[in-house]
Amino acid sequence: MIRDQKTANYLSMRRRLLLDASDSGYPASGTTFDGTNDYMKRGGVLTGIAAAKPFLLTFWINFNGGNGTAQTIFTNTGARVEVMKDASNLVTVILDNDAATNLITMTATNALTDASGWTCVMASIDMATGSSGHLYFGDTAEVSGATGTDDTIGYLRADWSVGAKVNATQKTNACISELFFTDEYLDLSVEANRRKFIDASGKPVDLGSDGSTPTGTQPRVYFPNAFGTFEQNAGSGGDFTVTGALTACASSPSD
Repeated sequence: MIRDQKTANYLSMRRRLLLDASDSGYPASGTTFDGTNDYMKRGGVLTGIAAAKPFLLTFWINFNGGNGTAQTIFTNTGARVEVMKDASNLVTVILDNDAATNLITMTATNALTDASGWTCVMASIDMATGSSGHLYFGDTAEVSGATGTDDTIGYLRADWSVGAKVNATQKTNACISELFFTDEYLDLSVEANRRKFIDASGKPVDLGSDGSTPTGTQPRVYFPNAFGTFEQNAGSGGDFTVTGALTACASSPSD
């Protein structure tokens, strides 16, 4: 009887430990951009970046309003790189060369609105490789195998911004978390590469303190912090400056 009770106690404790482990995922934070005042700017070229052909961007987003209006999430001067939600509520990735010639435009199939909740957006392409363009919402392929022009992307721009265009228009009304950008390539059609950013249960994973875990190299931009220090870039490209007042989001993609 004692042995049975000890066994029952052991199994109960083991179940609790397993449940606790399954609930202890990476604690990502959400930061609110209010769509009226808030955005961030680099104020210069990203440190260390060069004209290059690969592109990799991931972020978590939860729109709070502004359905049917264009909202810019991430861009640089002249929009040589632009990731935005258009007036049809479709996330679009636009990459141009330095002369403003379009190299590729990838537009999602499914709309994101203020009713969509947290979504992990992932986009990648290597301009030197045919049919390598991918845009994913979590594990759902919005664009797969798109072909871009074999040319370098216009990365060497005077400014970069998050939450609006560089000229402070098309502000984003959304919570943003874990924004990651680099001039490297991962084939997002490979599930193992998506798991570097989102786990099998649809939650964020730890990218490392400097964001280097997914590719082995520190990205140019990585914002893992909560709203008070969100603008501090854990990547290699330099910090951004906040205009407005970023605030804590009421929820997190880890919830």
